[in-house]
Amino acid sequence: MKDHFRISATGSSANYLPEYVARELGFMADEGIEVDSWVPNPWTGVLQDINSSAAEAALGGIWVPAMLFNRVHNYRVFAQLNARFPMALLGREVLQPFDWHLLEEKVVLVPGSGGVAPFQFLAGLLREHGIRLPSITFVHDLSGDLLARMFDGGTGDFLLLDELTATSLARRGVGHVVAHLAETGGPMPNSVYYAPSTLLEREDRLAWRFTNALRRAMAWLADHPARDLEDLLHRRWPDVELDIAVEVVDGFRRSGVWTGVLVQPTAYMRWQNMLIAGGVIAAPVSYSALVDTRPAEAAQTSNGMPQLHTCAIS
Repeated sequence: MKDHFRISATGSSANYLPEYVARELGFMADEGIEVDSWVPNPWTGVLQDINSSAAEAALGGIWVPAMLFNRVHNYRVFAQLNARFPMALLGREVLQPFDWHLLEEKVVLVPGSGGVAPFQFLAGLLREHGIRLPSITFVHDLSGDLLARMFDGGTGDFLLLDELTATSLARRGVGHVVAHLAETGGPMPNSVYYAPSTLLEREDRLAWRFTNALRRAMAWLADHPARDLEDLLHRRWPDVELDIAVEVVDGFRRSGVWTGVLVQPTAYMRWQNMLIAGGVIAAPVSYSALVDTRPAEAAQTSNGMPQLHTCAIS
């Protein structure tokens, strides 16, 4: 009999693919786990779900447990799903080479209804490149779907969107992808699994087993092109052209979105500093206070497998 692992997730995006692969290929079953997942509306329902034990874990941005730490509720992050920020920037023209200074004096549309990460990470990148944020007009309090329609109708000079939607728009001739932030943005722990500390205290080591299955899925993705997952991609995102889904997944493989289940301290602190600059948190939350590294460290050494590294697509 399998143990249930229930996940309340903030979305169902292509960058979450390792979890779906772990379920599809039986890696979760090998660990004696049956996974159930859902996306509450609004997404903040993930907190209610883990607080009430309706779910074992939440999947979403690490900024959430950091923002709530020692103020509302303390959670522990135990596994990383995305080691890079998986969104794309659309522009009106082909810009080669691309330079962040091109955003100055422009109108930039950034989705905000799903959380602070899109705007705060883009703003952090711009600060790192010496860009004057007041020189840019940001529109960032609306959903990505609405902003995409506005951009299609002529509003704004640049638009930040998830890779599937951005690539689909570009294929239709609505703008051009000028930057893939997973490639240009550097490392940051974008999406993680977090839970009340009681999950990490369970004798059945459920979090350890889940994390090891996730690690196996990342290793599998490192060795297999997206074409090997055509059926899964079609079932997960039936409204997206298969060639677009394949292109996006291979881009994630190439750029290092899925390079390991352990949150890296340097990337963690970089993101913390961006959140401080943006006023989301007042001071850094200690890595050891927020991240329980034991499940990820155990998964990394399982079967002698070291931390994965960015792979090139053959």
